[in-house]
Amino acid sequence: MSELEFWLPKINASLDTLEKELGIRLLHVCESGSRAWGFPSADSDFDVRFLYAQPLAGYLRLGRLKDTREWFDANGMLDFSGWDVKKALELFMACNLSLNEHLRSPLVYREQPSFSEALRALIPDYFQPVKGMFHYFSSAQHNEELLKDFPSIKIKKLFYILRPLSACEWIWENGTMPPTEFLSHWNASSFSSGVKEMIGSLIESKKTTNERNPVAIPEAVCREVREMFHLMEERTTTAAQRFGKRKTPGAEPLEALFQHLVTGFTFPERDICGNSNENEYSGYSF
Repeated sequence: MSELEFWLPKINASLDTLEKELGIRLLHVCESGSRAWGFPSADSDFDVRFLYAQPLAGYLRLGRLKDTREWFDANGMLDFSGWDVKKALELFMACNLSLNEHLRSPLVYREQPSFSEALRALIPDYFQPVKGMFHYFSSAQHNEELLKDFPSIKIKKLFYILRPLSACEWIWENGTMPPTEFLSHWNASSFSSGVKEMIGSLIESKKTTNERNPVAIPEAVCREVREMFHLMEERTTTAAQRFGKRKTPGAEPLEALFQHLVTGFTFPERDICGNSNENEYSGYSF
């Protein structure tokens, strides 16, 4: 039995409880983090990300709508985090890179195809290359101090530098949203074949080791990573001249999708006190 096969019933049980207790409808549930990117370690947890809709009554109440849910399960091995669809669509319209990655995750636990497929198809229309480059380079920059740890670095941290740098280069060359899976853009990067071969071997060894274990990096690899960091730093500062700001379809297609969702689904009959009451938001808080 694989690790995923072992944990999948627990993930599904938690998702069932989520829908029942909150009185919501799950629209898209996927894996994020290292498992979605394609370089998990033996001790990697499961980062489950989801989008959900609640009954129309929940959107019509006065006061701020609770639009984020987070909790841990199974001794911290299962990390759940989700956004209400209204918040998600607002973020999508603003080109939220994390959300785009979730929509294109290779590991999807559940989805409403009419929602997920519609939103995935719209990613190119709302993608902003300049914002994408700043997003990914900022992630690499956040880990810039790790470059000083070379030639020895924790294997997990190495990929925290390589992935955003490779994604940055993808955007510079293609002007499109990078694939969620690391190897899909890494193999197309300008890193040398020797570096790519070494990283491929590290991905395989990472599957059976602790992600905090240090790994020795050859000087030639260190040099290429530093050079790519400085190149992407330079290109990020000139991305606006290269791409400008693209015109998007605006809010109308997303508003139509939202209105269809909140009026077209049926929801569990449960009110804030736990009594039967059609299309009422339960108020249960994880």
